[in-house]
Amino acid sequence: MKSSGSASAEAVGENISSRRIGLRNGASVSTARRETSRAQAFPTMKLTRILVPVDFSRASAKPLCYASAIADVHGAKIILLHITKPISSTADFGYGPVNRQFADDAQMRKDRSRLKRSAASHLSPGAIENIIIRSGNAPEQIVWAAKDTRADLIVLCAHEANDSNSVGSHKTAERVMRLAKCPVLVVRSHEHDFVQPVRTRRQVRPRI
Repeated sequence: MKSSGSASAEAVGENISSRRIGLRNGASVSTARRETSRAQAFPTMKLTRILVPVDFSRASAKPLCYASAIADVHGAKIILLHITKPISSTADFGYGPVNRQFADDAQMRKDRSRLKRSAASHLSPGAIENIIIRSGNAPEQIVWAAKDTRADLIVLCAHEANDSNSVGSHKTAERVMRLAKCPVLVVRSHEHDFVQPVRTRRQVRPRI
């Protein structure tokens, strides 16, 4: 009787130990599955269009450099944008002065030609999708242009500008960051850069 009781106790002990081993093995398998699923659910980046507002200042060449490098890595296209300052006038129609703004068509044509020259000197022809000239409030026009072109990213500069409504002013950059529906990358004149401009080597003519 004692021998049968000890045998049954040993069997129960083996069953309990096997269950514990099974639990441990099951936990390790589930943990491995979770780690595998985490490794497989890796985020990816998809960039199709990058909007770059330009104000023709020396600082505006920097966002072009950043946009060119990012577009080259992700196979994206660059859309250049310039905001031409509108013509302001005040008229009184009998119920008080009214401020009105008109698009400066002549200046917009000049700015388009200038923007094309700027693009040719900083970007490869295959990287440019479109060149846009708009007139009006700079932050609003940038946000609207990003929405109309379905831009995935806005790259603009922020520097000390005399006109707070200009493309490159800190006020414009702040408003665009708050109102834009896509991510905004703001670069400044003096900061730590992770993109370096390509420097062409001067060709030395051989002496004859």
